Amino acid sequence: MIKDITLNRQLKHFGLTETEIPKDLNVWCQFLLRVERTYKEFENARYTNERALKIVSKEMQELFASLENAEKISSMGSWLYNPKTKWVRWSNELYTILGREPTLSGLTYEEFALFVFPEDRKGFEKSWVDALESGSGEFIFRIVLETEVRWVHLRIRRIMDENNVKTDMVGGTLTDITEQKEAESALAKLNSQLIASSKRAGMAEVASSVLHNIGNVLNSLSVSSQTINNIITNTKISNLKKIAELISEHKDNLGNYLTMDPKGKYIPNYIESLALYWIEEKNNLVQNVNSLDTHIQHIKEVVAKQQSLSGFFGVTQPISVSELLEDAVAIVFPETGEGKVKIKRNYKYSNKILADKVNYIQIFVNLIRNAKDSLDSSPRLDKLIALSVELKNPEIVEITIEDNGSGIALEHFQKLFSYGFTTKSKGSGIGLHASILSIREMGGDLKAYSAGTGKGAKFVLEVPNRVAKL
Repeated sequence: MIKDITLNRQLKHFGLTETEIPKDLNVWCQFLLRVERTYKEFENARYTNERALKIVSKEMQELFASLENAEKISSMGSWLYNPKTKWVRWSNELYTILGREPTLSGLTYEEFALFVFPEDRKGFEKSWVDALESGSGEFIFRIVLETEVRWVHLRIRRIMDENNVKTDMVGGTLTDITEQKEAESALAKLNSQLIASSKRAGMAEVASSVLHNIGNVLNSLSVSSQTINNIITNTKISNLKKIAELISEHKDNLGNYLTMDPKGKYIPNYIESLALYWIEEKNNLVQNVNSLDTHIQHIKEVVAKQQSLSGFFGVTQPISVSELLEDAVAIVFPETGEGKVKIKRNYKYSNKILADKVNYIQIFVNLIRNAKDSLDSSPRLDKLIALSVELKNPEIVEITIEDNGSGIALEHFQKLFSYGFTTKSKGSGIGLHASILSIREMGGDLKAYSAGTGKGAKFVLEVPNRVAKL
């Protein structure tokens, strides 16, 4: 019997059977020609298909090679696994990551779990179960190889069939992220060192400000001391001795001398004038002595503020933000008044919060001193610094330090908090950088606002509202 499907199709076309041949020569010739043409077409199609198959096979090989190369570059291996049948398929890179010979079979879940770092195993097992139930997941953990511990990132997804129904198969990738983790650790260490350096630099700036302010007070103290010295040196009290001598010489006829003698009769008026002068001189001396005492008290207060910062960084304690702002004002403006600068206070939130006092005072001093410097360089007469504390929301306390000074040029905003950036001729470019690092380390943030040069500036601190239980 004829088994060839192509030949059977041609017989059927001419109405013939396997045992019957065409009786008409013309039909027979047509039949043979059609069969021949059909077989040629079949051969051509077979050749085309074989060639296409070779091309596709080559492209598939190149694709797999590219995939393997990509996995190698990214240190990421792929896998398929059937938890029920324990069937496993691994890519070559997965063998490399786990240091396993490609001639060996891939590991089942139970076998792979033995590679997981003991402290990470419990979390790994829970994450695996959760991923199987939810259909996908990813988690980072450590694995223990023969000579080292490596960090890996596992991604898992349930395989779906053509009807989008979950199958028993799961697949995913395993990426070696050890270098990334080491880089992150090194970066965290460098960042920690930078923060510590910035804190020390911030403390140095506060100390410098304290010394500068003490110097200003000492100058004022020196002026008062010199004034007292001049008063004492130039006092007319020595004239009293001459009057005493004249009176002693005429003690026997003192009344006649004081009323009749041309020189003697001037003595009572002179004594009266001298008494008035002494009263005025005494008042000047008292005033300057009081000024000396005030300056000395200022120095004590500034030193006390500095001594209050001698604690360790990172020590959390209950603090009043408004009181700390006032301490910062006292450090920046050591005199009893702020001089030409008016300080406006608006303290709406008075609860104490848990915070690092040293860090906060550094930040406040930096910002208030910047505001003062901005006002010093501004020609306006109504110089103002506005301080406010309010509860932005239950989690955030908002602290605002605003001035109407020289402002911030718009082109400076992008680098305003960068290390080393400053617009001051003698600035270090550390203050704002250290401030934003410190506040962010404490879970807060620092933002700057200004409409431009000559239009003042506003700095807003958002700090965690960790209410202190008293």
